[in-house]
Amino acid sequence: MRLLDRLFASPVALADDDRDFFGDFTLHPDAPLGEIGLMYGARVNDAVADRPVGVHLAQAFAGTPEVGDRLAMGPVELIVRSVDEEGGITEVGLALAPSRGARPKLPLFQSRREIVAALRGWIARRAARSARAATERNE
Repeated sequence: MRLLDRLFASPVALADDDRDFFGDFTLHPDAPLGEIGLMYGARVNDAVADRPVGVHLAQAFAGTPEVGDRLAMGPVELIVRSVDEEGGITEVGLALAPSRGARPKLPLFQSRREIVAALRGWIARRAARSARAATERNE
């Protein structure tokens, strides 16, 4: 909601380093999807692990990605940061805390696999938060 308020409530231009809109990090569009998944704890199908993240996003948005398009990938979110004149993705953002709109809704009935995946994700996020807190205390 905060991001929507900033985008639509006032005519303020976005800065290139706006973390709410563009994510926490910038990735090269040729980065393999599988490596991103390994680094950030997202499960990636072996069939697409070698696919460049820019190609994956372009396919997810039917070949017409626009700046700001978002795709949830496990505990992170991939964001189109910039496109060239031909519509090719030139920069990808990565948000460590996905926007509320990108998070999947809780279905009424969940399979055992979905419940286990949700628990594993929760445990991984909690462990990462604890590790960050321990690092900050030691600094």
